[in-house]
Amino acid sequence: MGLSIRGITKRHGGTAALRGIDLELPAAGYVCIMGPSGCGKTTLLRILAGLVAADGGSIAWDGRVLDDVPAERRPLRLVFQHGALFPHLDVGANVGFALALAGLRGEALAREVTRLLALVELPPTFAARTTEGLSGGERQRVALARALAGDPAVLMLDEPLTAIDRPQRAGLRDRLRSLQRERGGLFVHVTHDPAEALALADHLVVLDRGVVLAQGDPEALYTRPPDAATARLLGGLSAVPGAETRSLRCERLRIAEVQPRAHGRVVSRAVLGEIAEIVVAVGSQRVSLHAPLEVRAAVDDAVGLRWEDDDELPFAAGSA
Repeated sequence: MGLSIRGITKRHGGTAALRGIDLELPAAGYVCIMGPSGCGKTTLLRILAGLVAADGGSIAWDGRVLDDVPAERRPLRLVFQHGALFPHLDVGANVGFALALAGLRGEALAREVTRLLALVELPPTFAARTTEGLSGGERQRVALARALAGDPAVLMLDEPLTAIDRPQRAGLRDRLRSLQRERGGLFVHVTHDPAEALALADHLVVLDRGVVLAQGDPEALYTRPPDAATARLLGGLSAVPGAETRSLRCERLRIAEVQPRAHGRVVSRAVLGEIAEIVVAVGSQRVSLHAPLEVRAAVDDAVGLRWEDDDELPFAAGSA
């Protein structure tokens, strides 16, 4: 039956953090809840975990209402943004903490700690290390291994990749996706990064100002968003040349020498990792496009632009 979230509300002082959240999430899969800072996504995770009480609404797992179930007895585990490891315990003791509390001892505990470390691609020798010298990526892997102890039905991740440098982030992102596929169960991952959400999710929830704007298949939400707010949160938009009230994804607007539909002059060019962001003046209008780095349009170059009618979205791009 999965995870049922019905009418969850929460206020912080005079501010509404969550405004009647309704979600029906599957029993297995990778769900990303994406939204800007302050939209309520971490508050929602903490309510699900039983760490914060909702002001209204109800939560159920597999038909069992969890509202009065304490955090330690819920079939949900939360991995915090910065790991929240116990600094006075070594890695093995951190990973096996809940298991030791449950009575597991000796070789049986050591074997389970080794198994959990292997799940997050850390060697058995890590068990003897202190937490002080761990990198950000290693800390998150240890926190993930600790959360997996006892095989929770739902694993919840609060911005787990934010504090990690780019090479480690890519490796941990891939491991998270593979881990869900290997062990099954439900992963609920919150992030402010649309690229991260789109890369990981089977089911994407877009949250803003305490309200669910949209949910569904990630690719469908990106390519055919239901409204301008969802579109802007998921990625860059450009105005359609000559049509201020319509927009399209920046990568769908192309510099073209053959059969251009509009002409303009390059105003700026910036390298964004593997792509270039190019702003083109078309008369008094400015449009933005994302192009491969080999597209060598320089500032002040005259260029032609092309796009497809099917790529146009029926709302304005907003400020460029």
